[in-house]
Amino acid sequence: MKIRDLRVRQVANIIANENHDVTPVPGKTTEDDLQKVRVLQAHAIINADEMYGPKRSLKGYVPTADDKVSAAFEHTLQYQKALDAARTAFVERAHGYDPTGGRMYFNNRTEGHPKDPSDEWQLGHEKVPVFGQPHGPFQVGGKKKYTNIYDNPKNLPKRTP
Repeated sequence: MKIRDLRVRQVANIIANENHDVTPVPGKTTEDDLQKVRVLQAHAIINADEMYGPKRSLKGYVPTADDKVSAAFEHTLQYQKALDAARTAFVERAHGYDPTGGRMYFNNRTEGHPKDPSDEWQLGHEKVPVFGQPHGPFQVGGKKKYTNIYDNPKNLPKRTP
Protein backbone atom coordinates (compact mmCIF):
# COMPACT_ATOMS: atom_id res chain seq x y z
CA MET A 1 0.00 0.00 0.00
CA LYS A 2 1.42 3.33 -1.04
CA ILE A 3 0.28 6.84 -0.19
CA ARG A 4 2.25 9.14 -2.52
CA ASP A 5 5.93 8.46 -1.96
CA LEU A 6 5.78 6.49 1.28
CA ARG A 7 4.49 3.00 1.73
CA VAL A 8 2.52 2.06 4.84
CA ARG A 9 5.54 0.16 6.18
CA GLN A 10 7.70 3.30 5.87
CA VAL A 11 5.08 5.24 7.85
CA ALA A 12 5.28 2.50 10.49
CA ASN A 13 9.08 2.77 10.49
CA ILE A 14 8.88 6.53 11.14
CA ILE A 15 6.37 6.02 13.96
CA ALA A 16 8.52 3.29 15.51
CA ASN A 17 11.61 5.51 15.37
CA GLU A 18 9.75 8.56 16.71
CA ASN A 19 8.47 6.52 19.66
CA HIS A 20 11.42 4.24 20.33
CA ASP A 21 11.12 3.08 23.95
CA VAL A 22 8.15 5.37 24.69
CA THR A 23 5.80 3.71 27.18
CA PRO A 24 2.69 4.71 29.13
CA VAL A 25 3.08 6.16 32.63
CA PRO A 26 1.46 3.64 35.01
CA GLY A 27 -1.69 5.05 36.58
CA LYS A 28 -1.79 8.03 34.18
CA THR A 29 -1.82 6.67 30.62
CA THR A 30 -2.41 3.31 28.98
CA GLU A 31 -1.16 1.44 25.95
CA ASP A 32 -4.45 2.42 24.26
CA ASP A 33 -3.61 6.10 24.83
CA LEU A 34 -0.20 5.58 23.23
CA GLN A 35 -1.74 3.70 20.31
CA LYS A 36 -4.14 6.59 19.65
CA VAL A 37 -1.12 8.91 19.49
CA ARG A 38 0.64 6.61 17.02
CA VAL A 39 -2.43 6.72 14.77
CA LEU A 40 -2.49 10.55 14.94
CA GLN A 41 1.21 10.62 14.06
CA ALA A 42 0.56 8.29 11.12
CA HIS A 43 -2.12 10.66 9.82
CA ALA A 44 0.28 13.61 10.12
CA ILE A 45 2.99 11.70 8.21
CA ILE A 46 0.49 10.72 5.52
CA ASN A 47 -0.65 14.36 5.22
CA ALA A 48 2.95 15.48 4.73
CA ASP A 49 3.57 12.73 2.19
CA GLU A 50 0.45 13.71 0.23
CA MET A 51 1.54 17.36 0.24
CA TYR A 52 5.26 17.03 -0.50
CA GLY A 53 6.06 13.48 -1.57
CA PRO A 54 9.80 12.78 -1.39
CA LYS A 55 10.59 16.37 -0.34
CA ARG A 56 8.66 15.80 2.91
CA SER A 57 11.74 14.93 4.95
CA LEU A 58 13.97 17.75 3.65
CA LYS A 59 14.90 20.71 5.81
CA GLY A 60 12.22 23.38 5.55
CA TYR A 61 9.46 20.85 4.91
CA VAL A 62 8.23 18.31 7.51
CA PRO A 63 11.19 16.41 8.96
CA THR A 64 10.60 13.25 10.96
CA ALA A 65 12.61 10.33 12.23
CA ASP A 66 14.15 7.98 9.65
CA ASP A 67 11.87 5.75 7.58
CA LYS A 68 14.13 2.70 7.94
CA VAL A 69 14.41 0.17 10.77
CA SER A 70 16.47 -2.96 11.22
CA ALA A 71 15.04 -6.34 10.28
CA ALA A 72 15.40 -7.41 13.93
CA PHE A 73 13.37 -4.41 15.14
CA GLU A 74 10.52 -5.32 12.78
CA HIS A 75 9.91 -8.38 14.97
CA THR A 76 9.37 -6.42 18.18
CA LEU A 77 5.99 -5.70 19.77
CA GLN A 78 6.81 -1.99 19.63
CA TYR A 79 7.24 -2.17 15.86
CA GLN A 80 4.07 -4.23 15.39
CA LYS A 81 2.08 -1.53 17.22
CA ALA A 82 3.56 1.13 14.93
CA LEU A 83 2.61 -0.99 11.91
CA ASP A 84 -0.94 -1.42 13.26
CA ALA A 85 -1.19 2.37 13.70
CA ALA A 86 0.01 3.02 10.15
CA ARG A 87 -2.48 0.51 8.75
CA THR A 88 -5.31 1.98 10.84
CA ALA A 89 -4.54 5.49 9.58
CA PHE A 90 -4.38 4.27 5.99
CA VAL A 91 -7.79 2.58 6.27
CA GLU A 92 -9.30 5.63 8.00
CA ARG A 93 -7.99 7.83 5.20
CA ALA A 94 -9.48 5.52 2.59
CA HIS A 95 -12.84 6.19 4.27
CA GLY A 96 -12.31 9.97 4.31
CA TYR A 97 -11.45 10.26 8.00
CA ASP A 98 -8.48 12.33 9.20
CA PRO A 99 -8.63 13.24 12.92
CA THR A 100 -5.78 15.74 12.43
CA GLY A 101 -7.70 17.77 9.84
CA GLY A 102 -4.71 17.84 7.46
CA ARG A 103 -2.08 18.74 10.07
CA MET A 104 1.45 17.51 9.36
CA TYR A 105 3.59 18.51 12.35
CA PHE A 106 4.04 16.65 15.63
CA ASN A 107 6.69 15.98 18.24
CA ASN A 108 7.34 14.34 21.58
CA ARG A 109 8.12 17.04 24.14
CA THR A 110 9.91 16.37 27.39
CA GLU A 111 8.01 17.55 30.46
CA GLY A 112 9.35 20.91 31.61
CA HIS A 113 10.72 21.79 28.16
CA PRO A 114 8.95 24.08 27.57
CA LYS A 115 7.42 24.61 30.98
CA ASP A 116 3.92 23.91 29.70
CA PRO A 117 3.63 21.08 27.11
CA SER A 118 0.77 22.97 25.45
CA ASP A 119 3.00 25.95 24.56
CA GLU A 120 3.33 26.95 20.93
CA TRP A 121 6.17 25.49 18.89
CA GLN A 122 8.64 27.61 16.96
CA LEU A 123 8.62 26.38 13.37
CA GLY A 124 10.88 28.43 11.15
CA HIS A 125 9.82 32.04 11.66
CA GLU A 126 6.38 31.16 13.02
CA LYS A 127 5.00 29.96 16.32
CA VAL A 128 2.29 27.38 15.80
CA PRO A 129 -0.28 26.33 18.41
CA VAL A 130 -0.96 22.83 19.62
CA PHE A 131 -3.97 21.20 17.95
CA GLY A 132 -6.23 19.97 20.73
CA GLN A 133 -4.53 18.99 23.97
CA PRO A 134 -1.08 17.48 24.52
CA HIS A 135 -1.29 13.68 24.66
CA GLY A 136 0.31 11.94 27.61
CA PRO A 137 2.23 11.83 29.76
CA PHE A 138 4.27 8.95 28.41
CA GLN A 139 7.81 8.11 29.42
CA VAL A 140 11.23 7.39 27.97
CA GLY A 141 14.06 6.48 30.31
CA GLY A 142 12.18 7.85 33.31
CA LYS A 143 11.49 11.23 31.66
CA LYS A 144 7.90 12.20 30.97
CA LYS A 145 7.00 13.02 27.37
CA TYR A 146 3.94 14.59 25.80
CA THR A 147 3.02 14.18 22.16
CA ASN A 148 1.71 17.29 20.44
CA ILE A 149 0.08 17.63 17.05
CA TYR A 150 0.50 21.21 15.78
CA ASP A 151 -1.47 23.44 13.49
CA ASN A 152 0.23 23.86 10.14
CA PRO A 153 2.12 27.13 9.81
CA LYS A 154 0.56 29.84 7.67
CA ASN A 155 3.61 30.07 5.40
CA LEU A 156 3.89 26.47 4.25
CA PRO A 157 6.10 25.54 1.33
CA LYS A 158 3.98 25.07 -1.78
CA ARG A 159 2.62 21.61 -2.55
CA THR A 160 4.99 19.66 -4.76
CA PRO A 161 3.65 18.04 -7.93
